[in-house]
Amino acid sequence: MKLKSFIYYWLPVIIYAGVIFYFSSLAQPIPEGGLEFQRKDLLLHAMEYLVLSALLLRAFLNSSVKKAFVYSILIASAYGITDEIHQLFVPGRVFSVYDILANAFGACLILLFLFHKNAKSFKTKKGAL
Repeated sequence: MKLKSFIYYWLPVIIYAGVIFYFSSLAQPIPEGGLEFQRKDLLLHAMEYLVLSALLLRAFLNSSVKKAFVYSILIASAYGITDEIHQLFVPGRVFSVYDILANAFGACLILLFLFHKNAKSFKTKKGAL
């Protein structure tokens, strides 16, 4: 792999994973106010891991890795698990199975977005999806 390719495709993944780690290290990463609804943290977790999965997919699709979609979802979900374990050691943060599920759900959402984006190319014989 060439350095230019690594910087273009994989450096954003590494930086974004670092940003996730940084915010997980804060006792209260989201200031009070702003979005106000029940379980907003689950939505934020899903969005956070949707982006990570998308960055991973982008990097894998531009490398020689087969099953890029599977690896993107698995690695993003695994990182979500390690993120929750990391929060066990951060004062004011807790380990949450619901957050793990939201992380994995967000990682899987990349497939839904890509399917929707490319739905016209998945036509049946009758021309309908």
